[in-house]
Amino acid sequence: MINLIKSHNEKLCKYINYLESAIPQYLYWAVFLSLPVVMLEKYVPFNFLGIFMVLVIVMNLILNYKSKNNIYNLILIGIVFLQFVFNHKWNTNYNSIVRLIFTCAMFQLITNKNIVNGFKDFTLKNIKYLYIIMNACMFLLVVSAIAGFGFEKWWGNEKYFIGTFDNPHLCGYFLMSMLAVVTIIRMYSGKWYLYIYEVIILVLSFMTGARTPLIIIALLGIMNFIFDIKNRIKYWKINLGLILSSVVIFVLTGLFKHLPLIEKTIRTSTAGGFTSGRNVFWRYLIDYYVNKFTIFEKLFGSGMDITVFINETYYKMAIWAHNDFIQVLLSYGLIGVLLYIVILLKSIKTINLWILSGFIFLAVFNGLFNYHLFIFTLPFFTVIKILYSEKYKEVKE
Repeated sequence: MINLIKSHNEKLCKYINYLESAIPQYLYWAVFLSLPVVMLEKYVPFNFLGIFMVLVIVMNLILNYKSKNNIYNLILIGIVFLQFVFNHKWNTNYNSIVRLIFTCAMFQLITNKNIVNGFKDFTLKNIKYLYIIMNACMFLLVVSAIAGFGFEKWWGNEKYFIGTFDNPHLCGYFLMSMLAVVTIIRMYSGKWYLYIYEVIILVLSFMTGARTPLIIIALLGIMNFIFDIKNRIKYWKINLGLILSSVVIFVLTGLFKHLPLIEKTIRTSTAGGFTSGRNVFWRYLIDYYVNKFTIFEKLFGSGMDITVFINETYYKMAIWAHNDFIQVLLSYGLIGVLLYIVILLKSIKTINLWILSGFIFLAVFNGLFNYHLFIFTLPFFTVIKILYSEKYKEVKE
């Protein structure tokens, strides 16, 4: 009997070891493929992204089963499950629940340095495939803009660029991911014409009218510019020239005033300010938490769709919080939001501080986990930090 138990344990250990070595390869390819699949999600006949999300959640639990950090995810999943089983006051938003768990799992996964270094090596080894994928995605974006089918009416009944996506914000978040990919390929290959891609991404992000994703795009652009100067990369003048010439053309021709983002900012500055009125229902939500939640609800929340109920009751709009921390606070309580904050901050090990600050800005003023399409490409941002540090060391030496 003892030998039987030992043999089973040995088989189990071998199986776990196999999973630890084999599963990351599936993740790496899935991250690559997520770029075109995210763009064409509406046309894909099967739920590739849903399968990917489950893969990441399972991977996180398997690959980090020895890590004490995994306790944060497990507790948060426990609270989510608790609400799912016992709280039936509101309609359960299953999509948001899975997106939250997926986002936490992905952030937890990229704190694993073996995963991050493995993905960096995989990316550089297969850079030619990433290059093909990047060009295909850029082609689709540019064609949808030039042909006009990438524009639809949104805020204020004005036309905004959505590319192949359902709304401008999804497109804006995807453009962040595209800039990360362009940055990696440019740093590795040194191809000067990729500066043109960076300018195209910047212009398209203005066309979306989505302001919060533009913060990350601007931060990454500034980081690239500073990196090029510090590392004495000769093409940085081309980058500066392209940006300045684009600005001059837009200003002199008057097109600057008619960019969707500028028009939206001017219009909303008199009707809700920078937050577009979000601060109004944020006050309702916080007031509801402080004055109407029980002690148990303050600790463990009241379910994912509580914010929709409150906003519909007080603000006459059935919308979510548009702020991850307020959303998680009301949905999964003080314990839930503290766990969420810890999970995000732990990624400072593998994500540049500027970029992580931008992610937190997104979480505050719009959201991260409800725009989960961007989270699929999160590992690319870890590669940027590694390449920055490696290139900087080369220059110093």
